[in-house]
Amino acid sequence: RDFVSLGEACRVVSVTECYWTVVSDTKRGCEREWQPTIDVGGVQMLAEKESRFRNNENCGEGCRNATLATTESDFRAGETVQCWQTTSSEGKLGTDEVYYCENAGCVKVYDPQIDIDSAAETSG
Repeated sequence: RDFVSLGEACRVVSVTECYWTVVSDTKRGCEREWQPTIDVGGVQMLAEKESRFRNNENCGEGCRNATLATTESDFRAGETVQCWQTTSSEGKLGTDEVYYCENAGCVKVYDPQIDIDSAAETSG
């Protein structure tokens, strides 16, 4: 096993939302990206980003602190969420590259199985 569940041990401190308009020959719309900052045992770190694209929307460009009223994020500041940590003593550096790790300790807020499934879809 490459990861171990920490249970609901991660507290979401904040969520940053960034957005930008995409205009290309193949794509036109608004890309939105959310990134939570989590606290794990008193240590704050960035967690994985989530993103969504909306066709034919012009949203400008910028970043802001996401609040309940403005976000479509899966995460909310103040909530405690389930998370997983790599079993490698080297953290991110010792973890297989199939996993997306946003922080040095490779603590994830999305089930690591998602990374495996995604890699299988792109290679198969």
